[in-house]
Amino acid sequence: MIGNGGTAYPRQVVGVWKHIIGAPDLEAFRAIDPWVTLSASLDTGHEQYRLPAAVREEYLQSYEQTSP
Repeated sequence: MIGNGGTAYPRQVVGVWKHIIGAPDLEAFRAIDPWVTLSASLDTGHEQYRLPAAVREEYLQSYEQTSP
């Protein structure tokens, strides 16, 4: 997103984004299950469209970590 929210100057962010941007480090976020974060991002800002369940599942699975 260009010129809106977190990219505006001065920053004009509130709520969760303000917490994330202002965090002193990433330690608090490392404990969060990535599926929870990704699921929330898929549900936010898409009031007019819902991903089909199969597409959503495939997208979430693409972020699974695999062992080397």
